[in-house]
Amino acid sequence: MLEALDRYKYGLLTVLAVFLILFIWTQMDKIRFEFEIVPFTKTGRIETKEEIKLTPDNIHLSDKYAQDVLNMADNVSDGRKTSTDDYYENQTPEQAAKSIADLENEMKRDAGGAKERARLEGLIADRKAHQQALLDKIKNNPKLVPNKGGAKKYAGQTMVSFDLGGRDAYQNNKWFVRNPGYKCDNSSRVTVIVDIIVGNDGYVTSAVYNSAKSSGASSCEINSALTYAKKSRFMYKASGGNQSGWISYIFMPK
Repeated sequence: MLEALDRYKYGLLTVLAVFLILFIWTQMDKIRFEFEIVPFTKTGRIETKEEIKLTPDNIHLSDKYAQDVLNMADNVSDGRKTSTDDYYENQTPEQAAKSIADLENEMKRDAGGAKERARLEGLIADRKAHQQALLDKIKNNPKLVPNKGGAKKYAGQTMVSFDLGGRDAYQNNKWFVRNPGYKCDNSSRVTVIVDIIVGNDGYVTSAVYNSAKSSGASSCEINSALTYAKKSRFMYKASGGNQSGWISYIFMPK
């Protein structure tokens, strides 16, 4: 028996394999896999919010940028009263003369001895003669002649402001503190602060950009501010040496 199985074992294995293949083949058409297909009914779209129309009512600016900025210069140490209606860029000639007289009297009081007082009186006389000569020279140039001035200055913001310890612009004329505020093609308001040193003769001997106090300045605003600061001139001062101060420039958008 075992010999017979051993003799026909390959045949039996072949028959068994064929049987299994036929069985599987005949059962394959009976095996079904069912999947539920859920139809996609939603359509995609891009949702956009309705644009808000810009009007004066829904544009909010800080007070710093909402206020008008006049094309004027302001001496922050100017003690005149302020007004938004009735104002003048420069002091009246009488106010300017009084401030000069007060300065002269203070210098004389501080001077020690008759010799020093005589020296100061000589310097004051020279200064007056020098000022008169310049006034005679420029009297036909309307740009350089100080206007009549007034008792009040502008209460708001100006494109140029400066502080030199009470010392005013040359000849009581703010035109000498020059304004470069429209020279650069900037898209927003820019403030540039320049620290200056002024000699006894009123000329600016040093102008340095103050980055810590300035805002958003490009090379155009910085270079223009430095150039115009060096062009500025202030009142003559008989003694005291160099004096430090600052000039602030506002560059307006075009």
